[in-house]
Amino acid sequence: GKIYYKPTPQQVEKLKLMLAHPPKNPTASQNHTAISWPIDLIIDSQKNCVGFLMPEISNAKEMINIYHPKLRCQEAPKFNWYCLHIIALNFVSILKEIHARNYIIGDISAKNILVNDRSLVSLIDTDSFQVKDSKTGKIYRCSVGSEGFIPPELVGKNLSQFTQTRYNDRFRLAVIIYYLLFGYHPFTGKWTGSGDPPGQNESISKGYWPYGINSLLIPSPNTIPLKAAHPILEKLFLKCFNDGHKKPSFRPSPEDWFQALQVAINGLEVCSKNRNHIYSKHYGQCYWCERANNLNVDVFPSVQQPIHPKRILIKKSSSSYQANKSTQNTQKSSSSYQANKSTQNTQKSSSSYQANKSTQNTQKSSSSVGKNMSVTPWKTIATISTIISTALVGLSFLQYQERNQVIKQIERLREQNKLPSGKWDLSSYSLELELENFGNIIEGEKPLIYFDIDDLIKEMRKKNTSLDENIENLQAKVKNLEEEKEELKDKNKNLEEEKEELKDKNNSLQNRINRINNNYRQNRNNESKKYTTYINFCNKTSHDKIYAAFTYWNENEFLSEGWYRVESEKCRKITVAQNYRDNIYVYGMYNRGKHEWGKGKDSFCINLVDKFTISKSDKVSCNDRNQKRVSMSYFYVSPGTNTWNFY
Repeated sequence: GKIYYKPTPQQVEKLKLMLAHPPKNPTASQNHTAISWPIDLIIDSQKNCVGFLMPEISNAKEMINIYHPKLRCQEAPKFNWYCLHIIALNFVSILKEIHARNYIIGDISAKNILVNDRSLVSLIDTDSFQVKDSKTGKIYRCSVGSEGFIPPELVGKNLSQFTQTRYNDRFRLAVIIYYLLFGYHPFTGKWTGSGDPPGQNESISKGYWPYGINSLLIPSPNTIPLKAAHPILEKLFLKCFNDGHKKPSFRPSPEDWFQALQVAINGLEVCSKNRNHIYSKHYGQCYWCERANNLNVDVFPSVQQPIHPKRILIKKSSSSYQANKSTQNTQKSSSSYQANKSTQNTQKSSSSYQANKSTQNTQKSSSSVGKNMSVTPWKTIATISTIISTALVGLSFLQYQERNQVIKQIERLREQNKLPSGKWDLSSYSLELELENFGNIIEGEKPLIYFDIDDLIKEMRKKNTSLDENIENLQAKVKNLEEEKEELKDKNKNLEEEKEELKDKNNSLQNRINRINNNYRQNRNNESKKYTTYINFCNKTSHDKIYAAFTYWNENEFLSEGWYRVESEKCRKITVAQNYRDNIYVYGMYNRGKHEWGKGKDSFCINLVDKFTISKSDKVSCNDRNQKRVSMSYFYVSPGTNTWNFY
């Protein structure tokens, strides 16, 4: 089991989903656990989930002990290149089942993959998978990734913020297969660039691998070349790491690898010098002997009772099966005809009658099938084959007519399937052709009609194979489009989530700006209050009214609340602020004509020059005709003074 230190509610929800929807075990028939999936929750005394139980995987080694040449020689010397192909095939079958349940592995490394002595694979640490709730759409992401297994589009990203797709897993799958077949990471090699060589993740993000386009990595002397593998595997590696570098949807699927590995396994040969050397037949010679001679190191040394390759029966489509089945029926009919050829010349009329009757009955079914030729052409071919084996017992006139009906059926099939005419073209009948056919029968050779039907079957099979390939290609395209659709949905969801995150960040920044502005204003108010004092502004003059503005200088500008008016023999208590030098500046007007000051607190203007001294305080300018010249003076007031009489 696995115990969590402090499981989050999300972890518990994820485990419950995994328990409810386990993937199929592809090796269940072999009594083997391929996926160490959670089988139950671990509940503590407070009835809280603290972990989960999973199947125990025993008698298995970490994958690094299998693919690494030195470790393999120590830990598993009998594992040859054939075994490594089988291990890769078994791992692919596991990933197929995981993706079939819409799970994403996310975090994978050689430590998470265990291999037993039967080349069977087990995947552990499955609780880190990305899991999606199909009912709510909620996604429990995989937030971690192992170096060397992060696809280029995710390198340097915060994985907890990204919803991963099957295309990301396809990159990891190719890396695992490469490790198994070549013994090292695909994005390693001899560095030809300037400075220190980059790390694996940086090489992945930039597409640096020994067989990349314009790559700064080249194969090292110890590198097992890509061409040592079967060409179909070489093609898939190039497609994944070159084409799939910028376009993840171009990466081969598990189904692609599954088919390719089967073909590659069937193309393996056993070396005559070292029976533990299993090499790809297309290479022309044993690559491992060649490598051992050049480097004086044998990565697959000789062992007792080495494991030899076994051919894999590759499953074909149902249409191909039908074609093969029809071919078998035809061949049986032909052989039956040959076997009974000698007895045909001595058969009695009753036998001939029975044959004719059988032929007539068969023809009826053949004619019925012929009407539906576009739907089930192979059934018609099988029927024609039966006619051949039963009708050609003698050459009575009736049989001759029946044979011509068979020929017409064949020609109709050819016409419907846009195939050229066969040897028997009734529109251009000739006695020479009849004699040639009859001569073939007498000499024990196959009749011309046999060649016609055999040729027809071959043409139909070829066409059927082409149709199967087209159907498979279209199905693959549809599947890719569906996967791209899902990926676009995931990307759109990621963008929406990023949009919401940006909105939250923007709101947070705006709130912070508002707080800063409020603090600034508050500080200014506090600063202003710090230097506040009180003045008694009294009119002890002979004038009916006097005016004054009390201001202070804050190093940048004058601040004032405006003009104050006091009538004769009256006083007014005014709260004023001192400037940073404890000064209060006073602007006053003393009976200089009519008071036309305009309106508002800005209804006066002062233009001061240099320092604010009394001698220069009268140098003012007022451009507005409603504003009058004023004089200025200033005086000191000690901080904390509450009253000061100004007359």
